[in-house]
Amino acid sequence: MSTYGQFCGVARALDVVGERWTLLLVRELLVAPRRFTDLRAGLPGIAPNLLSRRLTALQDAGVVERRLADRGTVYALTPWGEELRGVVRELVRWSARTMSGGPAADDTFQPQWLAVALDALLHDVRTATPVTLALDADGWQGTVSAGPDGMVVTGGTAPDGRAPDATLRAPGPLLLGAASGAVPLPRLLAAGTVTGDRAAVAAALGVPDA
Repeated sequence: MSTYGQFCGVARALDVVGERWTLLLVRELLVAPRRFTDLRAGLPGIAPNLLSRRLTALQDAGVVERRLADRGTVYALTPWGEELRGVVRELVRWSARTMSGGPAADDTFQPQWLAVALDALLHDVRTATPVTLALDADGWQGTVSAGPDGMVVTGGTAPDGRAPDATLRAPGPLLLGAASGAVPLPRLLAAGTVTGDRAAVAAALGVPDA
């Protein structure tokens, strides 16, 4: 592992996660443990040997570990690696102004990235009463559960088993834009479909119901 050789927290952090592709690899593992082939699919453009080197470096640093699962060996974040969730969350929030124009013509987008992005962009959403919004965005299915104590984004159904107040099917980039405040709710809804209470969509996304 290369090092800046500085006794500074920022430098030490970059020694561990500052290499190209490393934080994007962490992004994939924040969604769920992944097989090597899953990571390659989620990181278009990375060479297999480079991915192997990045995984080895993160394992040596104690950020990533290998686990045996039903589907074979997977890579997962260690408890220390999981602490990067807050770091990635703040990076997503900080970068929101760079996303306001939507994707460039040559940008790639994978719907599972929404799990990390929505967790960041909706982190401050609070609702007076519990609201559950089911999402189907380009094949990724998840749930936003909001209430007086905060918001949780999960893949699949709500963790408490609560039936959704509304289901929104919409393109992933537009959903991301609405969550960041760059896309008005009417534009999002015009591009998708809503089943259930439209007001629940606005509440869960923390946007005006206009």
